[in-house]
Amino acid sequence: MSDRPHRRRLRGHTLVETTVSAGVLMTLAGGLFSMLRDSGAMFGESVRIEQQRREVDDTLARLARELEQANGDTLIVDRSAPDGDTLRLQLPLDLTANPPTFGATTDVGGRALQHPGAQVIWTTRAASGGATRTLVRRVIASDGQTLLAEEEVCSDLDLVRTDGTKSFIVDVPGNGSLATLTLRRIAFVAIDPSGSGGTSSNGDSTRCHTQTTSVRILSR
Repeated sequence: MSDRPHRRRLRGHTLVETTVSAGVLMTLAGGLFSMLRDSGAMFGESVRIEQQRREVDDTLARLARELEQANGDTLIVDRSAPDGDTLRLQLPLDLTANPPTFGATTDVGGRALQHPGAQVIWTTRAASGGATRTLVRRVIASDGQTLLAEEEVCSDLDLVRTDGTKSFIVDVPGNGSLATLTLRRIAFVAIDPSGSGGTSSNGDSTRCHTQTTSVRILSR
């Protein structure tokens, strides 16, 4: 009996078969790598956005605590700037005094110094490059002297939108019932569709998250 059929069955793959198989494997590997890369990028973006949301939450909570304690009789909200409001407030220093004293406190070498009549100012300013705005906090004395250097509290705030929406909004009713604080922060900057490699920070294609909190103030 001839063993030729048996030897034919043991013969290796031809060059064409090997090339085709390698091409299929490379295509599958490339697709798998692309899927892993895209899913990793999406996960990283989700983590970044969630971190930004937490930062805005922390900022609003800090603002709310100060506004809740503020002397409503000396509270000032300047809404004249197109990009964001300015909040001026005084915090309680001694509520047992007659009359109670308000102002601000600064930390010098771990020691709290009280400044009666001083003001805490929350406002926005243009960030480096002017593409976004930054929420800052500073303390000034009653004579206008700076007591505490400007502190950058929250960055990447959106510029004023085409519909007039601001990045930082303080809404305090005249009767002092319930104040509302709003921050609008960029969550994703869309790539310029023209392909020039630029980004959009002001157009409708920019994705932002807007967070709002409400708080009652001491008196108004």
